[in-house]
Amino acid sequence: MANDICHVEIATADLAASRDFVQRFFGWAVTEMMPEYWLWAAPEGPGGGLALSPEPPAEGAIAIYVGVEGLGAALGRATTLGAEVHRPAMVLPGDHGHCAAIRIPGGAVLGLWSRTA
Repeated sequence: MANDICHVEIATADLAASRDFVQRFFGWAVTEMMPEYWLWAAPEGPGGGLALSPEPPAEGAIAIYVGVEGLGAALGRATTLGAEVHRPAMVLPGDHGHCAAIRIPGGAVLGLWSRTA
């Protein structure tokens, strides 16, 4: 799974309304991970999450996570190639791995996810 898109995070100011919409419109299965974060699963392709945002999200407020092998090593390589750490590494609850975010040259922010730190 290294270097494949593995998770798409959608920011929302109304978690319940967004959950109901994606369930009804797309048929996605949605399960609670934390009160402010719900995982969704599409029938094919990567899954993702609905993330509660304290204010209405800006247009394009979707985070894409790329699967990497070893988050620390990937962050090191990314910074060597000119990226900046946008959000430091964190352990996800419930044995869901580790994630971080980088700002790549040009300004886009991409998430990185790995089973291992």
